[in-house]
Amino acid sequence: MDNLRPKLLYIDLTAKSSYIEEIPEDLFKLFIGGRGFGALYSLKEIPPKTDPLSEGNTLMFFPGILAGTPAAGFSKWIVVTKSPLTGTYARSVCGGKLGAAMSFIGLSGMIIKGKARSPSYLSVHHKGVEFLDAGDLWGKDTVTTQHVLRQRHGPKVSVATIGIAGEKQVLISSIIHERRAAARLGVGAVMGSKNLKAVVIDTRYGNPPGLHNKDAFSGLVKEHVSSIKDHPRRKRLQELGTTFMTRQMHDLGIFPVKNFQEGNLRGIEQISAEAFSKRKVKDYGCYGCTTRCGNVFRVDQGPYAGVESEGPEYETIYSFGGEIQNTDPNLIIYADYLCD
Repeated sequence: MDNLRPKLLYIDLTAKSSYIEEIPEDLFKLFIGGRGFGALYSLKEIPPKTDPLSEGNTLMFFPGILAGTPAAGFSKWIVVTKSPLTGTYARSVCGGKLGAAMSFIGLSGMIIKGKARSPSYLSVHHKGVEFLDAGDLWGKDTVTTQHVLRQRHGPKVSVATIGIAGEKQVLISSIIHERRAAARLGVGAVMGSKNLKAVVIDTRYGNPPGLHNKDAFSGLVKEHVSSIKDHPRRKRLQELGTTFMTRQMHDLGIFPVKNFQEGNLRGIEQISAEAFSKRKVKDYGCYGCTTRCGNVFRVDQGPYAGVESEGPEYETIYSFGGEIQNTDPNLIIYADYLCD
């Protein structure tokens, strides 16, 4: 594979076959990539009245148009399919490095059809696709699965995988990459229905995507980075993630306490951004992002000692804090770890 022209990788799990198709230039200009391609190819590849959990449904991965370029914060990727939760169009967005990895091996999308006869996973690289047995991975969680696949294929591969919920086709199950989730609309259930445990992207022989006008693009990137470098919100996100929103929402009276039955949580300072900052051990960032808003927290003492999680975010804090009137930050970190 090369990355000079936009390409789609079609994969048939039933036949264990694959082929590359170039995207016509007019379509590329009209739909650009990512969400645009997702809308276009969902209409092209998913027949009306398809059962979302049947072999006839199609699972698609698309990187954003700037994924893998030096542009900071633009390497998202999306999963598109027919949702088993709603019975209609599903688009689930994720961060991390998988979008950049797809671009590095020249892919503007992967379209996965059919169903494997037994638990399987895919290894996608510069030479094509390998259909591999996942019997030993079936039943393992996403952390363990990624660890095993990195040992097997190299520490720098990018992995998208389902856990046990996806295998069991739970209608709200996610596809996980690193500590990030394509979490909306049951895309993990569709992956599980295809007996597909994981997709491994190997970029060892890949290259960054080509740029039409490298000098002009580099100038815009520098301007963008300069404009956000000292912005207070970016700095706050880097230092605190979204935990800073807890006190903001509480002071506005819109922090959810007992499903908004109450607007005040006694001891809110115990689960504030300052409380979590004392437990921060490192940052995590998606590919090429200077903000690195993924704060990793660790519990050092008590019944949850040793637990580490990328998060919690604001949503986790109100879900496992205000909603249940809990002010123990260690419990929230542990609950976040279990959810991840």
